[in-house]
Amino acid sequence: MASKMKYTLLLLIAFSLVLFTITLVFFIVTSGQVPFDYGLTIDAGSSHSEVILFTWSEKSNGTSYVKQKDSCYKKNGIDDAGDNITETLNGLYPCVQSMVDKISPDSSGPFPLFLGATAGMRILNITAPSTADLIFKAIEKNFSMSNFNGRRLEVHPPRILTGEEEGRFAWISANYLLTYIPPEKRQLMDEVPECGTIGILDMGGASAQIAYQAMDQSQEYVEEEMLFGRKYNVRAFSNLCFGSDQGHERYLFSLLLGSPNQATITDPCAKGGPSVRRHGRSFVENPCLATKGSQQSVDEKTEYVFQGATNYDPKACREQVEKIFNLDECKRIFGDERCFKTDRSVKEGIIFYALSSYFYTTKVLPSFNSSDHVKSEEQLMKEIDEWCQLPWDDKKSKWEESHANSLCFKQHFMVNTLKNIYHFNSTDWNRIHFSQKIGGQSLGWSLGFMLRETNQIPLQDPKSPTVNLTWLILVTFFTGLVLLGSAVYYIRKRRSVNF
Repeated sequence: MASKMKYTLLLLIAFSLVLFTITLVFFIVTSGQVPFDYGLTIDAGSSHSEVILFTWSEKSNGTSYVKQKDSCYKKNGIDDAGDNITETLNGLYPCVQSMVDKISPDSSGPFPLFLGATAGMRILNITAPSTADLIFKAIEKNFSMSNFNGRRLEVHPPRILTGEEEGRFAWISANYLLTYIPPEKRQLMDEVPECGTIGILDMGGASAQIAYQAMDQSQEYVEEEMLFGRKYNVRAFSNLCFGSDQGHERYLFSLLLGSPNQATITDPCAKGGPSVRRHGRSFVENPCLATKGSQQSVDEKTEYVFQGATNYDPKACREQVEKIFNLDECKRIFGDERCFKTDRSVKEGIIFYALSSYFYTTKVLPSFNSSDHVKSEEQLMKEIDEWCQLPWDDKKSKWEESHANSLCFKQHFMVNTLKNIYHFNSTDWNRIHFSQKIGGQSLGWSLGFMLRETNQIPLQDPKSPTVNLTWLILVTFFTGLVLLGSAVYYIRKRRSVNF
C-alpha cells in the first residue's frame, strides 16, 4: 500500500513539473511577439512589371528590417496596352493574387500595395497624360475593390517615380542587402568603401540612373534619406531616353539620318540575323526622338529596314554608337531636353553595383561566368567583339532570339554610358560589380522604397501569449500544492518510522 502511494506521488510530481515547464515556456516564448507585417509593391517598368511581396516584424530607430518573401514577374509594361485597361488589369491580377496567397494565414490585413511606375510611364505621361491617368485610376479602383481569397489590399495611389527617386531607392536596396545599412548589421567583407556605402548604376529600358553617397550636401541632385535613425546624403540623377531600349531606337534613328533617301540601311553592330523593321511614324511619334526642327529625313509612311552587316566591323560599330554620345551633336539635333546629363564628380574609390541592363548585357561574356566584374576595359572590349562576331545561329542559341541581334549594340551602348556620361576610366572597371540579386533578393528600387515606407508604418501590436497569465497562475498554484503536499507526506512518514 505504501509503495503504491509513493509511486502515485512521484507520477503526480512529474506530471505537475512537466505541465508547469510547458506552460511557462509557452508563456515566455509567445508573450509579446510582434506578428509579421506584409506589404506589396508593383514595379511598373517600361518593359516589364514585377509584383514583390515584402515582410517585416522588427524596427530599429524607426525603420523596419524588411525582407523580400517572393515575387512574380510579368513581361510588358502597364503602358504597353495603351487605353486597353482590361488587358493591363488581366495581366497584373494573377501576379497580385499569387503574392497575396503567400501571406501567412495568421495575418488578416488589409495589406498595403504600392505601385511605382518608371521611365515607360514617364514617357507616356509626356505623350498621352490622360491615358496615363486612366491606367492609374483603373488599377487603384480595381485592386481596392477586389477580394483576394478573403483578403483585401490597402491600395495607395499609383504614381510615377522620378528618375532621381528610382536611383535613390535602388541605392538604399543595394546598401541594405550588402549590410552597409544599417552599419550595426555590417558583416566582414573583402571590400569596405571609404565612405561606408556603395554606389549604384541602374539602366532600364527607357532611362539610366546613378546614385552614391555625397560628402557635400550642397552638390546638385543631393537629397537626404533617413534610415535606421541615420541621415544619408544621396546624390542621384537620371537620363530619360538613355535606357537600353530607347538607346537602340536612337541608334536606329541615327543610322536613318545618316542614310538620307534610303529605305534599306546597314546596321554595323548587327551581323546576320533577321532585319529590324520600323515605320517612319514610330520615329516621328517617339518623344525621345523629338528633334528641334522638322524630321525631314523621315517619311512617316515608309517602312525602314535595318539589315545586319555581312561581317562585323568593330571600328564601324563603335564609331556609330559613339555618335549618340556626342553631346554637341545631340543638342544640335534634339535640343537640351532630349540629351544626357554628364557626371564628372564621381568620387574615386567608390565601389559600384551595376544593375538591370548592365547585368543582362554582360551575362553572355566569358568573364562573367565565374565573376561579377571584369579585369580591364581591354578584356571587356575583346569579349564584346567576340560576341558581336558570332554567327546568328550561335547568338540565338545563347540569348533570347528577339533580342539577340541588338545585344551587340547594347553592350557598346553600356560601355559608352559608363565612359562618356559617368566618366569612368580604364582603371575603374575592377570596382564595378555587375549584379542583379544579393542573397536571393532582387536589386532594384522596390526594396529601398518599402524600407523607406516603413518609417511611416507602425508595427502591429504584440500578440497575446498562447497561454494567458491566469492559466499560468493556476498551473503554478497546482504545482506548488503537489510539491507542498508531497513534502508534508514524506515528513510525516519519516516521523512515523522514527517513532
